[in-house]
Amino acid sequence: MTLPQLLNVFTSRQQTDSPVPHGASSALDLVVDLGTATTRVHSRNGPVSEGASVVAVRTGTNKVLAIGEDARKMLGRTPPGIVATSPLRHGAITEFEAASRLLWHVLGRRRQWTAWAPPRVMVTVPVLATSVERRALQDALHAAGARQVRMLPKPMAAALGAGLPVWDGDGCMVVDVGAGTTDVAGFAFGSMVASSSTAAAGDTFDEVIAAHLESRHGLALGVRRAQDIKTGLSGTPGAPGPAALSVTGLDGDTGRPRTVQVTMAELTEVVAPYVRMIAETVGAVLEQSPASVADDIARQGLVLTGGGSLMGGLRELLAEVVGMPVIPAADPMSSAILGARKYLTEAKFLPQQMLPV
Repeated sequence: MTLPQLLNVFTSRQQTDSPVPHGASSALDLVVDLGTATTRVHSRNGPVSEGASVVAVRTGTNKVLAIGEDARKMLGRTPPGIVATSPLRHGAITEFEAASRLLWHVLGRRRQWTAWAPPRVMVTVPVLATSVERRALQDALHAAGARQVRMLPKPMAAALGAGLPVWDGDGCMVVDVGAGTTDVAGFAFGSMVASSSTAAAGDTFDEVIAAHLESRHGLALGVRRAQDIKTGLSGTPGAPGPAALSVTGLDGDTGRPRTVQVTMAELTEVVAPYVRMIAETVGAVLEQSPASVADDIARQGLVLTGGGSLMGGLRELLAEVVGMPVIPAADPMSSAILGARKYLTEAKFLPQQMLPV
């Protein structure tokens, strides 16, 4: 399937939408990466907003109290009468009204544009998003004030943002480990030749780590605390985390505080079955790919993007299981939004690949 055909599948708009004029100067106003954990918005000139994909509302009045990081801090800590929620699960909208309010807030950073023309939006979507899920996303963006909605497969955006030569003849592969899903895709000659997805991703890692800390150490810490421990042990690119962390919590048996030592090796062992699920998805995409493309990928390796890929030990374990080089992107958390902006702004990508429906 060529990229123009693929974009026809992933593109939808209301009948009242006006067609996009041809030419780079007519690029859409905003690009949105609506992730399960984080929502990012860029214009052609650079970042507009970035924050957690969480909304807190007061029940009864339905008044929005917090959005983004402020709302994320309220997860699991709200008093009666206040609900903090993430409106997405595994990359798809599960709470339409909350998603619309989140998008209204992030698009509001450019609200002055809507006085004369509502923004046109290009949004990244998971590779296996259903037509129902894509329609829900389109409707939420229209409800948030978007005039026109265009959709770009997230692996294409991530690959472009990571600098993969998707337009060349040599095959290449991206593995985008998000919070809700991991998308895997192979590319050659500007086409996504094969793709697949798995729910084994960052949120899954956090959930199994939380369950492990309770079963192994007797500490009921919750998913958010498990995520903080994972992040603390993983460190940052170029700055490895500590060998171990002292973790304090209430002992489930005694009800008293207790401190245990948790290592990165321990957590890597816990998530290993889910890394193997990602490896199986890589294998499935290779099997779907033309033999010459699969051979290129096997020799050159794959590129890791997405915030979930930053977990310590994941890259090494995945490389061991798939038996090929695994290369981290320079800016894995922002690869998708950077690639979407690149697609938006570079004349060689428009209008040939982005076609109105």
